[in-house]
Amino acid sequence: FEDNAEYGLGMATGVRQIRERLADIVKELAKADPAIHDAGAEWLNGFNDGELIKLVEDLIKLAIRIYD
Repeated sequence: FEDNAEYGLGMATGVRQIRERLADIVKELAKADPAIHDAGAEWLNGFNDGELIKLVEDLIKLAIRIYD
């Protein structure tokens, strides 16, 4: 039981850190480019809503391609 709990906690912590870093990146992109701002803001507003994230994700990908 203990190994499974430690593994689960480690996975949850890792996912949380990755998501927080991704949110920081989206914030920085939104500040840097107005084309990304609206999609980034929408993504951040729905950060914990999986369905909304999927919809806004495509907008962010498109904006990043344009940004490059």
